[in-house]
Order: sequence, then structure tokens, then C-alpha cells
Amino acid sequence: MFIGDRGTRVGSRIKGFKKYGGRWKEVIHSEATNVCVTNENLTSKTCIFCFRRLTHPRISVTKNGEVFSRKVKGSFYCTNPLGVSVLSKCAAKSRDSLSALAIGIVGLSTILFGAPLPAFKSHKISKIEAEEYIILTSPSRFEEETGSYAVVLEIFGVGFAIGASMEVFLIKSNYYQMLAASEAKQKLKQLEQEQEDNERLERLKTQSAQ
Repeated sequence: MFIGDRGTRVGSRIKGFKKYGGRWKEVIHSEATNVCVTNENLTSKTCIFCFRRLTHPRISVTKNGEVFSRKVKGSFYCTNPLGVSVLSKCAAKSRDSLSALAIGIVGLSTILFGAPLPAFKSHKISKIEAEEYIILTSPSRFEEETGSYAVVLEIFGVGFAIGASMEVFLIKSNYYQMLAASEAKQKLKQLEQEQEDNERLERLKTQSAQ
């Protein structure tokens, strides 16, 4: 079981205040299963499908005859139009369930590969760090060390379906990103063509006027 480190007196103090909480969570859960405490940085603010930043939905509220918008802080939704969750019409997620799933994914990545997913790190990720993570998570590396990629997942007591579903989501996300890049190139080519047509039309008008 993976649990976040918030409220366990782990990490830096918030604005110099004392650390509250304790280690009672892992003590209770450890009676039934193995417990791993993982960093929950950005786990409630990052989409687990496209790894883009999430935002709070807003609702219109009327008070004293005035209409204003208010954030719904109990949920998040993805604004990436090419994201898997948006295309599946499941963009809105509950804050608690999203955080719990993200904590599990980050913890699983840390145990299997020795590093959390780059999208959940506290600093901006460089291209070198992204390439290093790709090397760490390559199936060929695990096949050389264990003979099978599935064996690694079996060792830590997780089903192969979890790793397979994560891989499918990553593949879909990469596909939609490539699709977006292709559409952007086509749009740019279309704009360039329109600009050339307009310039040609202007030249024809100038020649006819002369």
C-alpha cells in the first residue's frame, strides 16, 4: 500500500509552522499489508493520463442578486483538448480519488524504476532527465535483468494489468500529442498557403491597376 507523506511529519515545514500529524496511518495499515510512504507532490494537480496541469471547475453562484463564479475545490478537470480523459468525456475527477490513484502510480514507479514519474517532480524537468527515465523504464532493461518484464511486476505484488493499462494510457497520450503536432503543422501550412494566395492576388491587382 502506498500512502502520501502529507500529515506524517515528513518534509519541510509550511511557512515555519510546526509539523502536525504522525505515523499512525502506516502503523495501522502495516498490520494488514506492507506500507510505503511516497512523496505526494503535485498528485492532486496533475492529470494521470496526459500529465498536464489540472484546474478547478467553476460554477455560477447568485448571492444578494449578484452572479459570480466560484471554484469547486473538491474536484479537478483536465483542459487538454487532446487528452485521453477529455476525449473519453471523463475530464472531471474527484480530488481524493485522483490523489489516491496518483500516489499509487508515483509509488509504483519509485519502487520499480527507482525514480518517480517526471511529471510529479517538484522542479522543472529537463530533456536529459526525461531521457534517463525512458531508459530506466525500457522493457529491454528488465528483460536483461530478470528475463521478463512481467516478473518485475509480480515481485512487488502488483498485477500485470496495472502496468499494461499505464502503458496503454501513455501510448494513447503520445499518439494524441503526435496528432496535435501533425494538425498544427497542417494548420501552419494552410496559413502559409493562404498568405501566398493573398500576396499573389495583391500582385495581380497591382498589375491590373497599372
